[in-house]
Amino acid sequence: MKGLKADLLHALRLYWKTPASSLLAVAILAAGMAAVTAFLSLWNDLGLRPPPGFESSERLVTVGQSDGERFFPVPADLIERVNAEATTIESIAGITRMELQLDRTAEREPLTGELVTNEYFPGLRPRLRLGRPFDERDHDPDAAPVVILSHAFWQSELGGRTGVLGETLELWSRSGPQPDAELRAQDYRIVGVLAPELPGTFSSAAHVWLPVEQVHAFVFGDEPPFRWFSAVARLAAGASVGAARNELEGRFQDVLAERSRGRDRRPRQQSERTP
Repeated sequence: MKGLKADLLHALRLYWKTPASSLLAVAILAAGMAAVTAFLSLWNDLGLRPPPGFESSERLVTVGQSDGERFFPVPADLIERVNAEATTIESIAGITRMELQLDRTAEREPLTGELVTNEYFPGLRPRLRLGRPFDERDHDPDAAPVVILSHAFWQSELGGRTGVLGETLELWSRSGPQPDAELRAQDYRIVGVLAPELPGTFSSAAHVWLPVEQVHAFVFGDEPPFRWFSAVARLAAGASVGAARNELEGRFQDVLAERSRGRDRRPRQQSERTP
């Protein structure tokens, strides 16, 4: 508890003195997103056992740009560099949300999907109720489309049947952020169901998890890939939050500065909405 408070006080002092465009902030997952701090901080501040939705979840941190009050997404370039070079971070994954539609009745039902990068399942290690996580092959844009369901969606829409693995869902998505963008449908094979303790990576519940590369290839084709993500990382063995913050701010500012300068010059894509 004292260590967490010290880290947060240090971060706030740093935010006040440093321009937002040059900041990387790291905080315990419970304090990572301003909109959910009060709820998630119960995991640490009240001494409750770690949330069972992720294995060893006390080692998870969020990574984001900050202006001292809010967290913002980070560029995909940063996620790639941290995974390749960081010594205090075991792995880091990007997550972005996308509105989908499920075609099972006369009217399509709205769904929320979490699109995740290839380190989400092996690195963050969310618990599964059934089936398997995504593997490296699933993140190939040309691979057969696959989906992992939330426990609540599995129960409410598919009756909690253990035989759903291998079945397909027809999911519709728009080919751009505009409300009138073309709707496209694709079948996704169900390979897993998440544990009930994990309704969503952040505060809002999601219905399905999808490999981001597959969705991008289908929805946006040859358009530039998703470049901005909310990020969650797992600390390396023996590394502290402070050590991770120092490494990120010291070693990866060049990536952040470059991507931040170019962000406002590009058309916004649907993927750039923060979960």
